[in-house]
Amino acid sequence: MLKIGNRGKFFYLFFKQNPEVILALILEALGLFFKALGYSFSIVFSLFSVCVCGYKIFLDGFFSTLKLKFSEKTLISIASLASIFIGETEEAFMLLFLFKVGETLESIAKSKSRQSINKISEIMPDTANLLVEGEEKSVLATSLKVGDIFCVHPFQKIPCDGVILEGESSVNLSNINGESLPQTVFPGNEVFSGSLNNSGTLKVKVTKIAKESFAGKILNLIENSLKNKANTESFISRFSHKYTAAVIFLSVALFFVSLVLKLGDIPIILRRSLIFLVASCPCSMVISIPLAFFHAIGKSAKSKVLFKGSKYIESLAKIDTVFLDKTGTITKNILEVEKVYSFSKLKEEQVLELCANIEFYSSHPIAKAIKNEVTLNRSFAQNIEEIPGFGVKGTLNGYELICGNFLLLKKYKFNIKNIVPDLPMYLVINGQVAGGIKFKDSIKDDAKAVVRDLSKINISSIILSGDKKKLVEKVAKNCNIKTFFGDLLPQDKLEILRKYKFKGSVIAFVGDGINDAPSLAFADCGISMGLGSTAAVESSGVILLNDNISLIPKAIKFSKKVMNTVKFNIYFSIALKFLVLFFSLFFYLPMWIAVFADVGVTLISVLNALKIKQY
Repeated sequence: MLKIGNRGKFFYLFFKQNPEVILALILEALGLFFKALGYSFSIVFSLFSVCVCGYKIFLDGFFSTLKLKFSEKTLISIASLASIFIGETEEAFMLLFLFKVGETLESIAKSKSRQSINKISEIMPDTANLLVEGEEKSVLATSLKVGDIFCVHPFQKIPCDGVILEGESSVNLSNINGESLPQTVFPGNEVFSGSLNNSGTLKVKVTKIAKESFAGKILNLIENSLKNKANTESFISRFSHKYTAAVIFLSVALFFVSLVLKLGDIPIILRRSLIFLVASCPCSMVISIPLAFFHAIGKSAKSKVLFKGSKYIESLAKIDTVFLDKTGTITKNILEVEKVYSFSKLKEEQVLELCANIEFYSSHPIAKAIKNEVTLNRSFAQNIEEIPGFGVKGTLNGYELICGNFLLLKKYKFNIKNIVPDLPMYLVINGQVAGGIKFKDSIKDDAKAVVRDLSKINISSIILSGDKKKLVEKVAKNCNIKTFFGDLLPQDKLEILRKYKFKGSVIAFVGDGINDAPSLAFADCGISMGLGSTAAVESSGVILLNDNISLIPKAIKFSKKVMNTVKFNIYFSIALKFLVLFFSLFFYLPMWIAVFADVGVTLISVLNALKIKQY
């Protein structure tokens, strides 16, 4: 319900949007006053109050009827005019007044939802400081091209994705992905549009235009999300037009049938038909259901979960099995050195230092893991050369060094006796295997809790991975996941999903890579981790902006609550309308009950839809 502090604001907005209602209320009050005194001319004030309050509704209803497009305003117009015909001008006024209250409440609700979406759109700055011949020029952010260079001063937002050419600073990504800790950036680091520059001035080279950059993708996804309607929402939208025409026809038929069967006097028969007409109005469903989904999309986007349409809220609410990719979903996808082996006189730290020298200029995840363990200002190795698919070689102090995988040892027939097999990296010095390194991909801190939370809502978790089965099994055990599959190609993942779907499971697939795109598209609801892979984003229906796996059970619970709200509104509306219609056929009912069955139910349904913002 409306909070006490908000009631004054509501009435202010109501009279601001409907100033004619003030005059209508005065006229109606005068009409009731003179009626109480017994003056017959009181009817004039009541008629004027109806005209002033409802002229906009009458015009809209009239013009929509001319186009053979029957709306709720058509029903309200017919009902209020017929009420005047049988002498119930006060009920006609009340019908129009309550309808306007419902319209205002709907308008406020939509405005709040739109504001939450508009706040998200503010992550993208409108202008950029383009460098032209060494001088800054303020231009539209959308006009920047790949290769342009722009400056970002302290407390300004970055307009496009780019690479830092000059300057050091800390960048805040909280308004994009919810990450509260700022990141320190240096020349060579990539920065993303929409992030806030906290301190130093940065000179950045554009790598992606505004539309294709990080923030641009988010805005595009939000805009498109409002177009993809759920089955429930689409059905209600299609149904309402035909239903309204049918209600008008049935109310007219009810009048003539009752007249032929002599079921009462004309005023009673007409009243019964009017109650049927007003109570049957589908306003509550037509307004509250799209509003619930609209509000849900805006609310979830603020929580860094993007639904690409209300149909994905509906599908996610039905999920009973979640398939998780391992790398980048359950694990951090950041390799760490687990153990260093020495197969020579070298110490373990020496093996690490020599490997770091050779891999100093490499951007491979394995090279990054080694460099994180060793502090080197520069590489002293020379003649560094990549061996595609096998490793890197170079010279240091007259020694030939090679850092490579187990396939490299076999290819060049190095002596592999007395070494640990199948390590991802070996160090070879002048043809002798001198050491090796084992790596690990750490499991995300909240992965185990996510599996537990999914289990609490009766959802099974299954791992699908292209990694070796032993590694997948280890991760599955740590996360308490009983079912897992390893050594899978993309088509193998798809085949497993197909089998589960054939058995009747409603499935979600969570992944982040290009190879996950087929599975994301095939699942009942694909969930992509972040905006890294374009293929993954385009194939999924739900996007977790900050790669936070703990958002998965929260998003599912949220979807279930939204759908429960939608279902309640549908069942409540139908049940109450049916009761009013049923009793109106056999008992005398005042018009205000029909008004409540229409406008009152609409108000309750809209207020119920607004509860979504509390989820």
